[in-house]
Amino acid sequence: MIRTREQRLAAKIFKQVQEVDRKFPTTDEDSKKQRTRYGGMCHKLPILIRTAGLAQALAFLHAKA
Repeated sequence: MIRTREQRLAAKIFKQVQEVDRKFPTTDEDSKKQRTRYGGMCHKLPILIRTAGLAQALAFLHAKA
């Protein structure tokens, strides 16, 4: 099956999100906070990239890590 570049990228990102899901189970309270923080950043990142640019957005993420 021939896949487009976007499909390959989406599959790779999906695997990475699944890793986060395994790393932070919902049973632990601290893990729940980490999952919420990760989810919030996933929703905010596209807006941050559009407003500040990719380089500044990546620098912000690096500083927050």
